[in-house]
Amino acid sequence: MNYLPSTGIGYNLQGKPRPTLSFSLSQIFNARRQRLTIQAKRRSIEAAHILQFQDEHRKLDELLAKLEMMELELETMRRLHEIDASLYELAVLYYESCVGSLPAEAEGVFAEPVGFG
Repeated sequence: MNYLPSTGIGYNLQGKPRPTLSFSLSQIFNARRQRLTIQAKRRSIEAAHILQFQDEHRKLDELLAKLEMMELELETMRRLHEIDASLYELAVLYYESCVGSLPAEAEGVFAEPVGFG
């Protein structure tokens, strides 16, 4: 619509009507300015969405890294628990072997907990 010429009726020197067409350069410049403005707005919206996508992607990467670290920490804690359980079993076996090798009169002394009080 911006490039359509303006039409009208003009009169010649003899006073007879004749059709006129006029083209305004300002219409062309306004149309170009509108087109460039729309393109700039479109690029701005696209850039904003790209930035938002990159921000969300970065947050997701951080959460995934945190999850990976937590899983590694959990696995380490499980292994430590297994080691502690094995050490406890060894300590129990050692205690039982020591109590079993005590003389009969000493068994009662070490079998009962000693209270201080």
